Amino acid sequence: MPKITQNEWLDELERIIHEREKAEDGTFTSREMAKALGINQKRAQELIREMVEQGRVAFAGRRRTCRIDGVPTFVPTYRVIKGKGA
Repeated sequence: MPKITQNEWLDELERIIHEREKAEDGTFTSREMAKALGINQKRAQELIREMVEQGRVAFAGRRRTCRIDGVPTFVPTYRVIKGKGA
């Protein structure tokens, strides 16, 4: 699997978020980012953590979803901080 750089990840993240903002609130979960970028969820979480530490992504709240067994739960959501350069 090709390695994705942080800058490539953030560029793709911003593109996806821009598309989502048209219909939604512009936030994303680690699961959504993993699926959109074609990486596993653990790697998406690692990248999100790195971007949060750099001040490029921020925790945005929690979104209600259902677990695989159908039980409702809340998952963290994140937002790209506009204007933060790579």
